[in-house]
Amino acid sequence: MPDLDGIETAKIMWKLGYDKPIVALTANVSFGASVLFIKNGFSGFLSKPIDPNKLNEYLIKFIKDKQPPEVIKAAEAKYNYSDEEVVSKADEIQLRLMKSFVIDAEKSIGIIEPLLNMDKMDEEDFRSYTIQTHAMKSILLNIKQNGLSDTAAVLEEAGRSKDAEVIKAQTPMLIAELAKLIKDFADASNASNKEGSNFANENRVLLSQKLQLISAACETYDKKSIKAIIKTIDKTMLSAETKSVFSKIDTHLLLSEFEEAAELAKQTAALFITQAQV
Repeated sequence: MPDLDGIETAKIMWKLGYDKPIVALTANVSFGASVLFIKNGFSGFLSKPIDPNKLNEYLIKFIKDKQPPEVIKAAEAKYNYSDEEVVSKADEIQLRLMKSFVIDAEKSIGIIEPLLNMDKMDEEDFRSYTIQTHAMKSILLNIKQNGLSDTAAVLEEAGRSKDAEVIKAQTPMLIAELAKLIKDFADASNASNKEGSNFANENRVLLSQKLQLISAACETYDKKSIKAIIKTIDKTMLSAETKSVFSKIDTHLLLSEFEEAAELAKQTAALFITQAQV
């Protein structure tokens, strides 16, 4: 996608032998869309923003109910979170959604702005514009910016109908609001990163060892181990500089850029060892 839509992708998967359930996830909430997916062999349909109860129904139906009792019992014991842990995980998910939004929004702005400066958009320009506004519509819903998502939906339709007048008139406002959200998130992240310990309190030898382990796990694409290693690090004892490094590693992992994450972790580990020896 955008070269293939969900239905075309699913058909290819089935031809290759995939025989597990496929649930469609789309920003198109019309009844006709849901019927279309079911008629084309999908096992279910979820619209954005995701309804947690509906998602849970599918998880129970297609995953939990397929497991033997002993597997369910072991999973319940492993993931028996306290109320505090549930809140913490919810905050973590929201943070990752915002990071994902910033990455996608910056990319979309970079594509859309040059299109607005053109005297005349051609077929490919309108297609590119429509793809980006569709993406913005979805991710704005994910971060609960429903009003802006509605604006993106109007502009997506303008792109589909090649309505240059609406595009030229209304897109600058969307870009300005996206830029404001990006800045607000950056300001909040910078403030959080500054709330770190000073260099003297930081055990950079230990951190170097952790970063080497993270680098090795990145090289084997072992995301589970990376998360486990990061979980053992006391973030309250990190300097602003080190918090920034871990934030960049997290962003690389969010984009599945394992090689970049591995290299950053490796370079920082070597730097920390050198600094500790001085």
